[in-house]
Order: sequence, then C-alpha cells, then structure tokens
Amino acid sequence: MKIGEFAQRYNMNQSAVRYYIEKALLTPVRKNGQYIFDKTCTEQMEKILFYKSLGFSLDEMGTIVCYEDASHLKDKTVLLRLLDLMQKKKQDVQRVIVAQERISERLETEIGKYEELLQNWEQGSDLPGMPLQALEILRCPKCVKSIELRNALISGAGIQTAKIRCECGYQAAIEDGVFIGEGSTKASPVKTSENIDSVSAITEDFSLEYANLVNKGHLWLYQKFSQQMENLRYVMAGPFTYNFILKYLKKLPKDVIYILMDVSIDKVRKLQQCFSELDYQIVYIAAGSDMIPLRERSVDYYIDDFSTINHMLSYGKDLMKSVGPLISEHGRIIGILNDYREAGGSLENMKKEYNTFEPEEIQLKKLYQNLMRSGVQVSERDSLGISGGSEKAFRQQAENETVSLIAYMAEKEQ
Repeated sequence: MKIGEFAQRYNMNQSAVRYYIEKALLTPVRKNGQYIFDKTCTEQMEKILFYKSLGFSLDEMGTIVCYEDASHLKDKTVLLRLLDLMQKKKQDVQRVIVAQERISERLETEIGKYEELLQNWEQGSDLPGMPLQALEILRCPKCVKSIELRNALISGAGIQTAKIRCECGYQAAIEDGVFIGEGSTKASPVKTSENIDSVSAITEDFSLEYANLVNKGHLWLYQKFSQQMENLRYVMAGPFTYNFILKYLKKLPKDVIYILMDVSIDKVRKLQQCFSELDYQIVYIAAGSDMIPLRERSVDYYIDDFSTINHMLSYGKDLMKSVGPLISEHGRIIGILNDYREAGGSLENMKKEYNTFEPEEIQLKKLYQNLMRSGVQVSERDSLGISGGSEKAFRQQAENETVSLIAYMAEKEQ
C-alpha cells in the first residue's frame, strides 16, 4: 500500500509516517519515487504503537528495535540490556504513578474546599451592611434632595434593611445591605457576554493576547491610582466589569468608602458575597445608570473599567452624563477604552448584535467629547498596545482587524 493509505489505516498524518521512516523505525521499499508499505511495515507499525503505549520515546524505541533485529532475541547480553531498559521504564512509570497519586490527593483536598465554600455560599452567610457614613452622600436621583430612611435595621456591620422615601415620590430600599433603586433588574437585561452577571465577567470570547493587554491596562490604572491615594473619601466603579477591583482592592487603602453599582441585582449580590470577608467599607448599589442615588460632587475617583463602552453598546447611552456630575472638585476619572479606528468591520458586527448601538458613539473623539460635556477634561492618555490581526481578540472582531487599548485620566474642570 502507498503512504496515504498506510497513514489513514493508523489515523496518522503522512508527515508522522515519514518521521518514523527517517528514524528507521519503518522500512518501506521505494519504487518509482514512492514508498510501498508491506506486511513487514505493518508489523513495525504495530510494534511502534505498542512501545509508544508503554511510554518509550522514539529514541528508546529505536534502541529496542535495533537490539531485537540484530539479535533475534537470542543473545544473552542483548536480553539483559533489554530487560534493564524495561525495568528502568517501569521504575519511571511507578514514580509517575506516585506523583500522580499525590496530585490526586491534593486535588481531592481542593475539591473539598470548593465544595464547602459553595455549600456555605448557597446556605448564605452574614453579609456586610451599607456603611453608615454613606448616608451623607445618598440623595434622591429625581429631585436631588436628601432621602428618608424608614424601618431601618442597623447592626455593627451597617444598615441591613430599610425603606427609602423622598417627598417627591421616589422609593427604594436597602435589602441585606444592598441599595436597590429604580432601574434595577434581577439580571443584566443585555448580554454583552454569556456570563455578564459573573462578578468578573470573563468571557471565552477573549483571546489570550487580548486578555494580557487588558491586564496591562489594569496595571496602568493601579499605578495611576496609587500615586494619588491621599485625601480620598469615596471611590466608585461600575457598571458591567469589576476585574480591576477584584484584582487590586486588597492593595487599595482601607480608609476609603468604595461604591460598586450595577443595574443587575444578581451581579451586585455576587460582588457583596465576594468581598464579604474583607475589612473594607463598600456601598453596593443596584440601580439604572440614570438613577444613581448619590449627591453631586461626592465621588473623588471613578474607575472606568470598560464601563463607558459597555454601557454604550448595551443601552446606546452616554454613561458619563450620569457619572460626570458626581465627580468632586479636584476629582478624577481613570479608565481603559478600546480604539476601533482600524476596526470598522468589527463595529458593524456590534451594530448587528446591539440594536441601540451606533458605531460612531464609541469612537475616541466622541468619548472624549462626552467627558468634556460631563464636566471633566482628559489630562492624560496612553496607548498600551494593539491586539488582533491574525488572532481574534473578541467575538465580534472582523477578520484581520486590529484594536488598540487606550488608558486615560480625566480631571474635574475648575
């Protein structure tokens, strides 16, 4: 038979067959420039597969076959040498078995740990309440007046439950330490990814190259934030992604009150569960982005972890219109954005997926204009790298297009 038929018989590539020939493990005859495989080649291939199943390398197989062919297993010295090879291989296998058993035991311990954590999570636990200090910045998002708490249950961990009223008719509630206001929904109404309500919202759509670029962006945010951590009172993040907060919160100061908000109640509760054992003061808010219950100029720092772009994709609305007025005097916004100037096809793919989205709305020039209209001025921006081309960075990316990652800082206009 010819090489193609022989390779197909053993479910192999022809290149692998040629490699075995090169190693002299297969010895077909050559006629008219083509290899011809006979019964002997079949026996050799069966032997290769057998020794491969025992864990021998190609070089070790070559040694064994050479000894067998040269002695026909009738030479005592050869038999002793082959016996030694087999015994050493058995010892290697036994060492691997011992190592694998140790790994299996460690994995069993890890499995038990995660099963216990999951059981505790499903049973529920004492979750932190809303910090009492947050009352000074809570405001009615409709009339911007102070709100009234009724039937409040307060513990050492903060406000656990309360009814919230305003004389203008606005109503909300604090339930299990979470502020639940108008515009909130149980789950994210728009699925920018399959696991959008996960606390990390990591998606398999992202390539490794793009994920590494995003990590670089988060490091940029942390370095900028760490340079200006003095005299901070309130730091806000959200909606949509919280990967920066998840990764760096333990490195951030504890004397700051952090505000995490999202439209999805499910996501906010998962964030609360995630940070429940940390000694940080965190305000959890589930509300629509145009109904954020905070006083104007109360937020010292806002972290835009792709929130601006994701909000525009999902709702076709400018997030900074709501966030900008919240930034305090001398306050800052730091964030990361994608630059789609070389990705027109990708933008069109997004438009097909999100009905309210207009591609020009997430062009950098437009986003910077939105920042200015919201009362902040871009003071710094860095291009952190380009992802894409031969490898798709994300699901909607058009073939061979590239996307740049931009980090920026904006400051409140005086």
